[in-house]
Amino acid sequence: MLKKLLKSCLAIAAVCALSSTAFADSSVSANANATFSMFDGAATSHFDGQIMGMIMGDKVTGMTWIDVSSERGIGPFFANVGWKVADSISLKIGSEIVPGSTGYVGDGDKHPGSGVYSYFGTHAPIADFVFLAEGLHAGIGLGEGLNVYAGIIEDAAGMTPYAYFGGAFGSINVTAGAKMNYDTDMGMVVALKMAFGAMQIAVDYHSQGDNTCPAASFIMNELGPGNLGIVLSMPSFSDDTATLINYDIPLEPGAALDIFANSFGKTDFGIGLSKAF
Repeated sequence: MLKKLLKSCLAIAAVCALSSTAFADSSVSANANATFSMFDGAATSHFDGQIMGMIMGDKVTGMTWIDVSSERGIGPFFANVGWKVADSISLKIGSEIVPGSTGYVGDGDKHPGSGVYSYFGTHAPIADFVFLAEGLHAGIGLGEGLNVYAGIIEDAAGMTPYAYFGGAFGSINVTAGAKMNYDTDMGMVVALKMAFGAMQIAVDYHSQGDNTCPAASFIMNELGPGNLGIVLSMPSFSDDTATLINYDIPLEPGAALDIFANSFGKTDFGIGLSKAF
């Protein structure tokens, strides 16, 4: 049902956007990443990237993006169409990344394969991928940097509703929300991020069913030529504490070099290169 509705909305959005060229802007962007590391004593390499296209009109927006990976090949492909209902209300149908859905803990890296620990206990460098399933998403601005996100997505378990609140209170960001997984297995997140000059501290608490995953991170920006990030994550389903250390060095505009070391049962250390186009 949602797939048919998505295709119809994509066609409508394309017509609206093309018929509104006077106020429509379009753009294409891409990023490429490469990692070379010693994973559990063995040399490994990984390459991936993303290509994204956007078209923006007065009331209608459309976005498509596709991932390319040396391990998975080309795919998956995502798309969404948005409608600005009012100044503070937007609706989207398709795949959407919900702001704050994975919390704020991260080591500041840009290389693939590292980043935020979700309550699934896996790395989620972009977002909790459950929100990249097709669905209907609503965003409501409450003013003063406060927002509510809610919707329903279609995943392997069927129809999954979710609701999130996120907001900024000066230098403090807060997010809290929940979604249903596998009918009754609810996932929840409460997260806090604070900035103190060049320092940033974040704390997340994820849960899903009987599993919990508290985590904390510390980032010191402008420490020498780069930024230092440290993460500790303690998923309840493991006796190991995940430790991530990353030093991110900006290169030319849009490019960065990461030097990282991760430990979660197995060790991984190496370098990552990223470039945005």
